[in-house]
Amino acid sequence: MIQSDAPELAEIAQQVVGEEPEAWRAAQALERWVEANLTDKNMDVAFASALEVCRNRSGDCSEHAVFLAALCRAAGIPARVSMGLLYIGGIWGGHAWNEVWIEGRWYALDATLGLGRCDALHLAFSKMSLKEGGFAAEFAGLLENLGKLDLSVEELVLARYVEPRRDAARVVDGWFHDEAWGIRFRLPEGAQTQVAQPKAAIGFEVAEIEIALPEGASMKCELRAYDAAADGGYPSFLGKVQGSELSVDGRQALRVGDGGLRRVLIRAGAKVFELKFSRVKGEPAEAAYASILSSIDFDF
Repeated sequence: MIQSDAPELAEIAQQVVGEEPEAWRAAQALERWVEANLTDKNMDVAFASALEVCRNRSGDCSEHAVFLAALCRAAGIPARVSMGLLYIGGIWGGHAWNEVWIEGRWYALDATLGLGRCDALHLAFSKMSLKEGGFAAEFAGLLENLGKLDLSVEELVLARYVEPRRDAARVVDGWFHDEAWGIRFRLPEGAQTQVAQPKAAIGFEVAEIEIALPEGASMKCELRAYDAAADGGYPSFLGKVQGSELSVDGRQALRVGDGGLRRVLIRAGAKVFELKFSRVKGEPAEAAYASILSSIDFDF
């Protein structure tokens, strides 16, 4: 699973770490490299090995964690995979990250986020060496324990201020509200909203909205949310984002595409929202699209 002795992995570790003498800085450099170079962020891969991830450069949080563990070990830094829950956007979701052993202690890193650290919102339930033949049993034990949990957050302290618990997505008087993410917008007449169960992996699926249009037509709007990059920009896994600049509720945004399928990316503080519109054809669909964008509110 880890294959840290593979020449391909050893070569990457050497290139990234170079002559860095401090193990912690070396591990952080490897974390940043994994976050930036696993460019196909998706949920389609089922627990690929480190070599498979190295060659395919794709996967979700588990592939990021396996790959980082292998590169750290290839660089001479003991590493393991932690699996548990990540709290973000008002929910707990399954997640995988890493711990590295430096000077007698384990320190956590998360290659999915690439921030050079982990915070207390990572709740670990299993620490895995991923030795050959042992992964299936370790993972089965984790799933059994997670199924017994009932967790709630009443208060969250961020950067020296206290943020009370907030409700997740709901529809109130024709408005879509998500207080956990801090966004709301008016729903066009005929909209049927399905609130998604977010997955704490590569972004969060917040909601899917089907909008009935005249003459039996319809359009769809999907809302996703991501952590912004460390500099407040778009996360690197979205790729090189190019489009038309616009302002949405006073925030910088980009519109990608002008046809029936288009995306709008909005930078709002530490978050990036993506609204994906499909089947935008004809005046009623254009009006519904414009109505949603013009009603978006981050300051309610």
